[in-house]
Amino acid sequence: MKQFDSKVDLSIMIILVFSALFCFATASFIAFDSFTIESLLVAVFVVLLGSGLPVWLAVSTRYCVDQEILVIKSGPFRWRIPLNDIKDLRESSSPISGPALSFDRLLITYSNGKRVLVSPEDKTEFIKALNFDEQLS
Repeated sequence: MKQFDSKVDLSIMIILVFSALFCFATASFIAFDSFTIESLLVAVFVVLLGSGLPVWLAVSTRYCVDQEILVIKSGPFRWRIPLNDIKDLRESSSPISGPALSFDRLLITYSNGKRVLVSPEDKTEFIKALNFDEQLS
């Protein structure tokens, strides 16, 4: 099994960091504004979800390819795509959300028109690992 880390763009990391900081600041305001058990629980929930999720996505986004399947991992999200189901693979810079930490992306179309965006650090080796015979478009 080959593992590929996601390429990381500074702009996406800035968005994730500011998102986490904003949620942490909001949670602090909630917790210290009324300082009740309920407000503390809400603050903890906001921090875990709003700050934890972006950090989790940033540190865990990767792609694993073996002889039969592509596994995409990004935070709590997982995709398992049989290599035989991949219909199309093309370059993309789409800003649509996906398990990609860079705008230098590949759009994978598989199964019944399902799509996922990935941004492997080493695109050439990633494409070789997929054994995708078609010309990259």
